[in-house]
Amino acid sequence: MEWLSGKRFDPNFDFGKLSGKAILVTGGNNGLGVASVRAFAKHNYLTVRNPSKAEAIIADIKYAILDADITYLQIDLASFDSVKKAAEAFKTSSNDLHVLMSNAGTAGRPPSLTEEGYETHFGTNHTSHALLTMLLLPLLELAAEQPGFEVRIISGLVLKANCTPIEDYSASTSCG
Repeated sequence: MEWLSGKRFDPNFDFGKLSGKAILVTGGNNGLGVASVRAFAKHNYLTVRNPSKAEAIIADIKYAILDADITYLQIDLASFDSVKKAAEAFKTSSNDLHVLMSNAGTAGRPPSLTEEGYETHFGTNHTSHALLTMLLLPLLELAAEQPGFEVRIISGLVLKANCTPIEDYSASTSCG
């Protein structure tokens, strides 16, 4: 946003003091998620479905940022059970949460349903993030009571044109 302030944002210097702050990023295995994990590298909890991807990303970041402190939590946002387990795992490892970045999402997948019966795009991109936020809200509220820091909940929405209509879950066409 250089055009707005006259100064280019530099994540190495412009994040402010995040020391001791817990940051959870969903979808940290590519795109904006992995870029955010890199930028927050000293304070991260990374969530992805695939453990080998998480291990590779963490190794890559720790190679570049020696003091990076990243914890991997496995989560499948197409499953409320998986979301609940990830939230419980987070709660056992952290006393508070300062930033929740709900970045994970899916687009362009063939029509299918989540374990709970939601259309996969809606279930993964919306309902599971809402559940995760609700489950972690007590930790966010605890962090909000700390002086000198405002809690952040960041959410992204991926939209793709020509997706299967929501009323036709069994359609044989996919987004694309």
